[in-house]
Amino acid sequence: MNKIVKIIMSTLVGAGCFSAGLYYATLEFEETLDNVMGEYEVISDKVNTFVDVTNPETVQAYTTELRRILDDIKFLHTLIETGQLADEKLDEYLASQQSNVDVLKESLTSITTDVSSMLDSSHTHIHGMVEELEGNVKSLLSENVDKQKQTIQDLNTQLTELHIKLNEVNKVIDKIKNSKMSKYLK
Repeated sequence: MNKIVKIIMSTLVGAGCFSAGLYYATLEFEETLDNVMGEYEVISDKVNTFVDVTNPETVQAYTTELRRILDDIKFLHTLIETGQLADEKLDEYLASQQSNVDVLKESLTSITTDVSSMLDSSHTHIHGMVEELEGNVKSLLSENVDKQKQTIQDLNTQLTELHIKLNEVNKVIDKIKNSKMSKYLK
């Protein structure tokens, strides 16, 4: 019986060691498997990102978007240049009108000086002439003011028409950009 107990004890100890070794090996295997799976997920994400970036459709979509942005930049550049030209023309026009106002001021200054000297020499005679000159100056001023108002109104009308035409051009450009034919224009 002693022999049987020894065999049973040996068997139990052997089975216990085998179970402990199997349990330890299973834990190590699971830990190694978790590490490998984590590395696999990182590599898989990187490969998926690379596939997305190298996809010809994605590259073509980005290229098309960049071209559209460049076209918009060129269009805005053209609008800015056009606005600068219009601004320069308006400045030139106002500068030319300023010379007319300066000439008118000089004329008024000259007339006033002449009238003052005439008043000093002959007050009665000059008084009639002053009234006549004042009437002429007022009519000249009134005519020039009316002309200037009309010129400014005409310029304002032209600017409004230019703005309307520019809006129409923008609408046509937007229609062309949004049409099926826009892909042939690039």
